[in-house]
Amino acid sequence: MNPSVRLDQIEIESQSGLKTYDYVPITPESLDKMKELDKGASEAKKPVEIENPVLDNTRSGSALKGDPQHAFNDIIDNYAGDATKFPLEGGDGVNRSLYQIEGSLNGKKGIFEWIVDPDPVKGVTHRRFIEGVGITGKPNARP
Repeated sequence: MNPSVRLDQIEIESQSGLKTYDYVPITPESLDKMKELDKGASEAKKPVEIENPVLDNTRSGSALKGDPQHAFNDIIDNYAGDATKFPLEGGDGVNRSLYQIEGSLNGKKGIFEWIVDPDPVKGVTHRRFIEGVGITGKPNARP
C-alpha cells in the first residue's frame, strides 16, 4: 500500500437501510467526486415549490361550475405556470390574463384554460377543459 495515500472510513447505507463501513483511499479526484455526489444528493432532496397565478387563488364565476368541463382535477392547476399566457381585455375594460395549455382529460385531447382577474376578490374567473381544439389565445377556444 502506498503510504502517501490517506485512507478514511466511510459509512455506506444500502437501499434496505443496512449500514456498512469501509476504508477508501482519499485522493483529490475522489474528494471532488464525493463533493459532486453530495451536491446532487442535497439538491435532489429540496422540494420543488410550484407557484403560478392559478394555484391558491380565489375562484369565482364559471371557475366554480361543477360539470366535468370546469371541475377537472385541481392537480391540473399545477401546470398553469407552464401554459401560454395571453392578455385579455374584457368588455368592461379590465385587463385580465388568459392561460391555455394542451392536455387531455379522460383520454380526450384538448386544452385547459384559465382566466385570472387582477382583482384578488375575483381571482380565477374561468377554468375549463375544451376538447378537440388547440391553443388559440381566445377564451373558450374561439378561432
